[in-house]
Amino acid sequence: METLAAINRWLAKQHVVTWCVCKDEEMWCANAFYYYDPERVAFYVMSEDKTRHAQMTGQRAKVAGTGKLCLIHISEPPG
Repeated sequence: METLAAINRWLAKQHVVTWCVCKDEEMWCANAFYYYDPERVAFYVMSEDKTRHAQMTGQRAKVAGTGKLCLIHISEPPG
């Protein structure tokens, strides 16, 4: 559990994920801001419904992502 705790701490300090979605043999990747919930081990990704990756995401969509090291402090996402 020490490893999971270290991963949780690192993810909580970051703000950007590269989010890749595959649907109907089409793949799309984009960067997005996220909130990480360590109790559910879940990412909540911020996106507008009109974006391609948001439209491709759904209950049966295949989704993968990577955390991105952010070297500057972001107090609020832009927009």
